[in-house]
Amino acid sequence: MDDKKIQAYILDQFEKQKPFSKITNLKSALSFHFRLFNIQPFLSSSTFMMIKGYKKQHKKTNTQPFATPEFIKHIIQSLNTLNTTQLQIHIAIITAYFQCLRTKETTNLTWFDFIPEKDTIIIAPSKTSKTFLPHQCKLNKTVKQALNKLQTIVKPTKNSMRIFPFSKQKLNGEIKNLSKEFNIRPRLTWKALRHGGATRLFVKGWPLEKIMDHGRWLTQTACLMYIHKPDTHTHTHTQSKKKLLDQTTKTN
Repeated sequence: MDDKKIQAYILDQFEKQKPFSKITNLKSALSFHFRLFNIQPFLSSSTFMMIKGYKKQHKKTNTQPFATPEFIKHIIQSLNTLNTTQLQIHIAIITAYFQCLRTKETTNLTWFDFIPEKDTIIIAPSKTSKTFLPHQCKLNKTVKQALNKLQTIVKPTKNSMRIFPFSKQKLNGEIKNLSKEFNIRPRLTWKALRHGGATRLFVKGWPLEKIMDHGRWLTQTACLMYIHKPDTHTHTHTQSKKKLLDQTTKTN
């Protein structure tokens, strides 16, 4: 059997095996395909989302609070008064907010992924991102300054060292404590940073497609779930989202 027939067979299996119980098999097949052909196969959007395990209920996201610019301003202003561990937590918050990071993306960052000379940060793919390959993202200026500061203090001996060596539970606990300290209700979770980051970009006037690319959202619907009305702790209402989608469609 030649390569083209093998490729056609694999793609056919991707399209046929729809049940979620097959996700593990599909991921294995996809990895095999990538090693064999050194490219990702073309997949329909629905199949790609299914393989990635993109099946979360948006209702879970709907009630999420979001981090405001005022909260982040407090975090930035406190950087010079902290011990090393506290500094790492605060810079993790800044990084997650400005780069729209998921919790796992934050904890997975290593010093190898931080490339200040190219204004780039490399983010490992998650199951809800657009690709199975690492993302090379534009490094926010505030994040660059904060990470440079942390690097001079921590002095990592290996590039493979994690920038933020904390568990998901630790990060969530710390941000809840900080939101309590600043009297923020409802209490923030780490996910609130991604919500706040997306809202910040929307307020700045970024096009939806650019926000999706920056935050590595797979669909417009998913991205819009993270955009809030700036003066409240609720999401932009459906009418506003529809208007935004209409504008995006017209510009494309």
